[in-house]
Amino acid sequence: MTKYIGNFFKNKVKFVDNFFEKHFIDMSFRMLFH
Repeated sequence: MTKYIGNFFKNKVKFVDNFFEKHFIDMSFRMLFH
């Protein structure tokens, strides 16, 4: 059970990390090309 929760949080953190990275890159491009 604990292992499952650990994996769940790991995946969630990875997803959030990827989301913010993409969002940040998108914002950077908008700043550059505005």
